[in-house]
Amino acid sequence: IERLLAKAGFSLLSDEVKEFVTEAGMDCEKPLDFSSMVELVQVCRRSSGFCRREVEELVAVFRRFDVQRTGELPRLQVLELLRSLGHTTRLDDVHKFLDEVDVNKNGTMDEKEFLMLMRRRREQDFQQAKAVFDGLQRESEQKDAYGS
Repeated sequence: IERLLAKAGFSLLSDEVKEFVTEAGMDCEKPLDFSSMVELVQVCRRSSGFCRREVEELVAVFRRFDVQRTGELPRLQVLELLRSLGHTTRLDDVHKFLDEVDVNKNGTMDEKEFLMLMRRRREQDFQQAKAVFDGLQRESEQKDAYGS
C-alpha cells in the first residue's frame, strides 16, 4: 500500500497509511482490490496526504495569517507564514511556489493550495531524508562487509 501511495505522490509513514486505510473503510486483512485502491487514493488527495490532525494544524496556521478572512493569502503573507513554520524562504521562492500550486491563477494562495504546497515540501524533505538514510545504510553495509 505504501508503494502504491508513493506512486500517487504520497510518501507516508506506516501510522499515516493506517489512518488513511481506516478512513477509506478498508480491511487490512483483505487483499487490495481496485475500488479500494481508488478510494484510498481519493482519501489521500482530499487531504493532500496529511492526516486529520495535520490538516487541522496547517489550516489553523493558514487562518491565523488570513487576517482579513478572505480565504486567500497574498505573497508576502505566504512568505511570513512559511517563515513562521521554520522554512528559510525568500520572496523569490514564494513566487515560484505560487506558480506551482496556484490552480486558479489569481496570484494568491488559498487553503487547498497551501496544503498542496506543504505536501510538496514534505515530499522534498522525505526524499532528502531517505537519501541520507540510504547513504548511511550503504556505508554501514560496506563496513560490515569489510569487517570494519
